[in-house]
Amino acid sequence: MPETARDLTTLVAATKYRVPRVRRSCILRERLVGRLASAASEVGVVAVVAPAGYGKTTLLTQYANSVALPMRVVWYSVDADDDDVARFFASLVGVLEALDLDWRLPPRELVANMSAVSQQVRAAAGELAAALESASEGRYVVVLDDLHRVASSDIALLLEALIERLPEHVTLVLASRTSLPLPMARWIVSGEAIEFGPRDLEFSSSDAGDLAAGTGESPAALRRVREVLERTHGWPAAAALMLRAASSGDALDPGAGSQELLYDYLASEVLHRLPSGMQQFLLDVSVLAELTPELCGAVADCADARAMLRTLYRQDLFVTAVDGSIPVLRLHDLFRDFLQARLAATAPERLKQLHERAARAEPSLPRAVGHYLAAREWRPALQLIARHTDVLREQGHQQSMQRWLDQVPDEAVAETEEGLYVRACCAWLRWDWIQSRADMSRLIERMRAAGREPPTDALLSMMGFLSAVGEREEAARVAATVEARPLGPKGRAVLSLRQAWASMDVGDLDSVAGYFGEFVALVAGNPREIAPLIVDRTSLYIGLPGMLEQYERFLGIGRTVMGSGAALWHGAYWVIEGWVELWHGRRDLTGKAIGAARELQSRFGGVTPTEDALARLEAVFLAATGRGGEGVRLARTLVERFASPRYASIKVVFERAYWAGVGKVAWIAGDAASVREAAQCLLPPRRPQEWLFIDLVRPTLQAQVAMLDHCWEEAGRQLEVALQAFERVRFPQGHADPRVLAACVQRMLGRREQAWSHLEPVLAECLEEDAIGPLSCEPSWVTDAVLEVIPPDRRSDPHLQTLIRRLDAWRQRPAEAALAGPLARLSEREREVLARVAMGDGNKDIARRLDLSLHTVKRHIANILGKLDCVSRRQAADLYRRHSG
Repeated sequence: MPETARDLTTLVAATKYRVPRVRRSCILRERLVGRLASAASEVGVVAVVAPAGYGKTTLLTQYANSVALPMRVVWYSVDADDDDVARFFASLVGVLEALDLDWRLPPRELVANMSAVSQQVRAAAGELAAALESASEGRYVVVLDDLHRVASSDIALLLEALIERLPEHVTLVLASRTSLPLPMARWIVSGEAIEFGPRDLEFSSSDAGDLAAGTGESPAALRRVREVLERTHGWPAAAALMLRAASSGDALDPGAGSQELLYDYLASEVLHRLPSGMQQFLLDVSVLAELTPELCGAVADCADARAMLRTLYRQDLFVTAVDGSIPVLRLHDLFRDFLQARLAATAPERLKQLHERAARAEPSLPRAVGHYLAAREWRPALQLIARHTDVLREQGHQQSMQRWLDQVPDEAVAETEEGLYVRACCAWLRWDWIQSRADMSRLIERMRAAGREPPTDALLSMMGFLSAVGEREEAARVAATVEARPLGPKGRAVLSLRQAWASMDVGDLDSVAGYFGEFVALVAGNPREIAPLIVDRTSLYIGLPGMLEQYERFLGIGRTVMGSGAALWHGAYWVIEGWVELWHGRRDLTGKAIGAARELQSRFGGVTPTEDALARLEAVFLAATGRGGEGVRLARTLVERFASPRYASIKVVFERAYWAGVGKVAWIAGDAASVREAAQCLLPPRRPQEWLFIDLVRPTLQAQVAMLDHCWEEAGRQLEVALQAFERVRFPQGHADPRVLAACVQRMLGRREQAWSHLEPVLAECLEEDAIGPLSCEPSWVTDAVLEVIPPDRRSDPHLQTLIRRLDAWRQRPAEAALAGPLARLSEREREVLARVAMGDGNKDIARRLDLSLHTVKRHIANILGKLDCVSRRQAADLYRRHSG
């Protein structure tokens, strides 16, 4: 399946960033160029919107080639294959990299994490704006030509978010055939934008005279051109075609139809007057987005494609020159549309053959796939996608993969190995793990039936699918198959992470530390390649015997390779550090680690692979440090997602596990109602697909409800069941320690010796690891009760005294320190709203997450801005980040 078949730097063609050349034969529209230049120097957005054939690209080309330093113009020619937000964003990043900007996050990491999630799109726009802010010398103009080629609402959201954040020294010039899906009217009224329409771009009689004079046409030809201009209201394309068609000296009657019919008529006349070889060449190469000698030679039946392109360039046969010396050309859109329509009508089989040739020769992967799909060659298209699946995912092009897959009939996908693999990967990326598991199973069965072993990457993916849907025995069999194969360090590291999780999921706790230790050893041998794999399993095992040391070793190695930049896996690193510090009881360091992870999440848009792990950590930390309401609300957001169809395929496996997390946080926070609700959700017996630790959480939560009701005997009975499960199942992030609860219950029943028998092994683990995690994640009334049962001869142990003092420090809520500065002016709810604003949430997202009405959110934000004396959400968010600790 996946392999590196070619250099994928061609995912975005570099020629898209080249400013086209100005043709000497073009009329220099000095007044119009001057108006455009003046607009670009005054406002942040200039829109050039007119139908095809109005000379938009020509005008922008003349403008881009006329500006002088310190103004700088960069160019992006939008193609049809840019119609997903990740690829469009990658192209924007590519064009801006030419400006030598200061990026807060590495551009490659930004691109890799891009997806069509509103919060993430806004965060991406914020990073582009921040980078542009760093280019402060002179004025910068970013031209986006042919925006009508993309229709994605996510792209419109990205552009709107970017425009709202543009620095004053940057202008976006947007060219499109159709109205832009942006609030242009509002921006124009407020003086932030200027729009050029058809009336601004239409040819005047004097323009037509200049054009005719430049081509040496007769007065009669000029009269005919003026007639066409009157009939088409100054349509420049008609004038140009009319002059070319009239060059033979024949009289032409352009008719009185629509612009499109007129254009087809005139284009047909132009094509008819060309030599037959040139006619066929133009028809053949019309399938190409760009005309290079290599591509044209591979597609067209032509002995010398380079000479033919030079002829096209010299004669100005409706081409734009990206590079006139090679040459690299683009056909004008209208002429290309005409040629393709003619080809489809007269030679459909030839059109299919041309697309097949183009697919084999095209160096750009998206364009090559597009040609195969246009030719309805499903298998080669799927093979090409499958060979590059891993790199496409790494570079953030998941949407392109899904868009291509949607164009292939289901039966064609199901009958090919490559189709099954691509569909499994796409389903995995949208959390449809049932579909992923089904397609990967079919793929493996089909390959084995044909006498071939499936590739290791497919089997490792299959292990993840099986674990995600609770098929533990099958996952173990796949693991055994992979383990018997020769593996490189990266494959071995992935396998170790998968095996660590599988071991915990079946209660083999001794093996968890061993497998994770193998992973850490591999990280030590090749940290730059292996450390980023930690995002696969972030911090599930802290609190298990022997794991704290392993994680601390990983953190030490990770620090050596993180550097001063930022990458996606750094979020997982900070989450792990947060759990380690929390378990040790170092409150300030826990908060700093959470802050670093949250800042990274904010920049990347909150959808990196560690978002869930960070939310679980933050919820526990908030509850354990006196902000229980915030912690419970955050934990509930993870459960609420399962109401979305997106999570339907994993709901049976994960929903009650997340309810267990709500129960844990609610117990720490003293939220009795939420503890009872979680206990009710966990009451039914564990389903076969669910995680094994549910068998521990169920009686633990029932015991906690009994403790809240002061039913100590009932709590003791439930904890006997929990303690039996505890011998083989531990997941400290998802439940309380039943030994501590049992010690508390026995203390309440007056059985101090029995209470000590439960507490003693807990303290022994704490002393061995220099940690207080099992105690710091309990409400203070529980820890107060259990610490009373420590025998007098043990209380004098200096190490134990140190732990107790650390626990006391942990439980003290530093209200004065936390609320010092301007944030002290806000209510707790206002701080919650501001925290979500700082993370990039819009008003609707905040309302949903905090269970508020949209009106209430707006009122809170207005109050926040007033209390903090801020003029914008961005200013308030910056203030929050500086003062929230």
